[in-house]
Amino acid sequence: MNKSGIYKIVNLVNNKIYVGSSINLNKREKDHFKDLNGNYHRNRYLQNAWNKYGLDNFKFEVLEHVKDESKLLEKEQYYLDIYFDNQKCCYNICPTAGSSFGVKFSDEIKLKSSIVRGGKPFYAFKIKDRELIGEWINQGECGRYLNINSKDINNCLKNKRDTTHGYIFIYKDEYSEQKLNEIYNKINPFLVFDKYTGDFISKHDTIMECIIDLKLNRGSHGNIGLCLRNKQYSVSDYVFIYEDEYTDEKLKELCDLYNKTFYVYRKNNGEFIGEFESQLSCVEELNINKGHISNCLNGNRRSTDGFIFIYVKDFSEEKLNEIRNKSLCSFQFEVYNKNTNELIGIYDNQLECARELEINHACVNNCLNGKSKYAKDYIFKKIA
Repeated sequence: MNKSGIYKIVNLVNNKIYVGSSINLNKREKDHFKDLNGNYHRNRYLQNAWNKYGLDNFKFEVLEHVKDESKLLEKEQYYLDIYFDNQKCCYNICPTAGSSFGVKFSDEIKLKSSIVRGGKPFYAFKIKDRELIGEWINQGECGRYLNINSKDINNCLKNKRDTTHGYIFIYKDEYSEQKLNEIYNKINPFLVFDKYTGDFISKHDTIMECIIDLKLNRGSHGNIGLCLRNKQYSVSDYVFIYEDEYTDEKLKELCDLYNKTFYVYRKNNGEFIGEFESQLSCVEELNINKGHISNCLNGNRRSTDGFIFIYVKDFSEEKLNEIRNKSLCSFQFEVYNKNTNELIGIYDNQLECARELEINHACVNNCLNGKSKYAKDYIFKKIA
């Protein structure tokens, strides 16, 4: 019943039916019966029949499950074409699926329905320019208009949160300029910077506004909040700082976590390659995986792709030599062509040898450890 599909509500006394569709049949059944019991169902023919015959004489039945939700209206129309007869045996008012053509509800009926459901009028204000967007009675309708989950609106109206998605919501009977200003005063704008360069990107009043503008995943909402509370460093390529907490020192401290100046040396001969201000610039020049560079700088690995990386502040000749000695193979080995016995080269690193000869590293290792006689067209011999 929690699947999508087409349903009918059957009057067991006279077999008249009401046809509809839903992406959640179980919820739709509960909503229909709640409205009918409350005497505010929008289909007056079905409501009048309910009032006459009572709950026990109506049944909710599934006509067809529809896996593809985009096909729901098409399927509903199929059944309406069969059953619709201007309320003779079918309670439906509209002959067209998903349409309210020909159905008019007075403001009084709408208000009654909303009040019975626990709703009451409320205002929506846009945070960015303090603009009054409009007045609503139904949170669901407001949510659809502003593309916001009605639960988020409800949380604002119940004072569980101050804002959502760049908007403020206040019940009409609770509204005052003082309350609106109090909420605005709680809003703490924050700044967004590129975590690699420290460049200013944008300023935002709310996290959701930021997510939309930067085209981030909506799941980033909580992580941005952690960044602003100094419990996480970054999200994607950005760092976030509350405007009233911003200092050049704080920005530099955050960016330094990702953008510390470092030296690069060639592992085999200790040749100095260069000094880099960011990992991205190093990646672009040396065509190396950024994650591998980061692991080397953080001490999680000694070298990668034949290079050693050391932060400038941590550099010393002793540290460089220590890393080189640990990262170099403990022995040298020769590689011969197995068919001609021609010497291909002398190596001190199995990974570099495997990469150069286009062989799996495990094959090189097996040959050197005596588990295999050769790999591909090559023979490997340790140098004593």
